Amino acid sequence: MSKSNLFNQDTQNLKQIFVLDAPSLERDKLANFLEKNQYLVSIFSTPASFFQEKQILKNTPSVLLSNIDLPNMDGLDVLERLKITELNIPVVFYGRVQSVTKGVAAVKLGALDFLLMPAEDELIIKAIKDGLNLSAEMHALSTSRETLQSKLNVLSPREQEVFYLLIKGYSNAELVSALGISLDTVKQYKTSLMRKLEAKSLSQLISLVSMDAGRALLANGLEGRA
Repeated sequence: MSKSNLFNQDTQNLKQIFVLDAPSLERDKLANFLEKNQYLVSIFSTPASFFQEKQILKNTPSVLLSNIDLPNMDGLDVLERLKITELNIPVVFYGRVQSVTKGVAAVKLGALDFLLMPAEDELIIKAIKDGLNLSAEMHALSTSRETLQSKLNVLSPREQEVFYLLIKGYSNAELVSALGISLDTVKQYKTSLMRKLEAKSLSQLISLVSMDAGRALLANGLEGRA
């Protein structure tokens, strides 16, 4: 499918699959099979061409289905490049029996699966569905992080200090000691940050970071204020 067709689709219902492989009968057969199963397929012949187009449908759940043996860059190199570019997309590799060892290594390094070709249709569909579900979870997590970050950005530096210490479980007395300010000032900061974060109670404030998104986003901040 052409790039222009990508942007004419209803992106809310897309099931985007990127197929990365050198031109071959196997690649075309695989792409046709996926299209017949109502997946939106984009084919890339080289890793370079894929990474150049990584912004396509950036916010749509997708899966990279790639031959593990590629020209100029094998599957392990692709995984490393994905990490460097912070392109969060589940990867399913496929290959022949001589590539099994490399496929196992790829899974250990973060690939979702390795399909030994020729693979059963059911195995291919299962791997794709698992990848799309994981991709949807990753997008939801990213959105949660962005929402939390936007809320934290409205806090003053001092309010952020109070916030991080509250999340660590500091009492009012411990905040007074840690920050060298009066109890009244501590209460003022708490009232202000809870208003800005739209939290009606301390438990609701803590719930902001009880999810994976919050924990991941705040990890460095908490460590920096230990």
